[in-house]
Formats: sequence, C-alpha cells, structure tokens
Amino acid sequence: MKPMRKIAETQDPAPFALRLADVAKHLCVSRSMAYVVIADPSFPKPKAIGPRLRVWMKDEIEEWLRSRPAGKPARLPHLHGGGPPKAA
Repeated sequence: MKPMRKIAETQDPAPFALRLADVAKHLCVSRSMAYVVIADPSFPKPKAIGPRLRVWMKDEIEEWLRSRPAGKPARLPHLHGGGPPKAA
C-alpha cells in the first residue's frame, strides 16, 4: 500500500475556486491590478458562495487566458478614466 503522502503529491494541489488574492497570484499581478483585470467585461464572472464571499473558477480563468492574443497585453480599462490614450 502506498503512503498517503505519495498519493496526495500526484493530485493537482491548486483549488478549483479562487478568491481574489489567488486570482491575483494566478494572473501574476498585484491585488489592485486584479481589480482592474476583473473589471474587463470579457473576464469570467465570480460565483457567490456566501453572502460576502465571491470566487472565480480556475478553469474559467485559464480558458480566458488561453483566449487572449499571444504576446499582446490585455486591453484593460484605464484606472483614471479618460479611456485609452489619444493619438497626436
């Protein structure tokens, strides 16, 4: 019989539901930038699992990341209004 530790190590340790801090880590951005990313209308919507707790599904976020153009930054809403910079 295999020890439990070996069995546990073969499973994916990451949870399937991510809280905001986990979303930020998964996207490799700060928590404040995560708020900007989740404001993007194409970003997956969170699921309510309690009156004050929202989580994002890991597989939905990974699918969203795969749908982004490779090598190009995501088009995110600007933090300070005014929209994208205007060409001169």
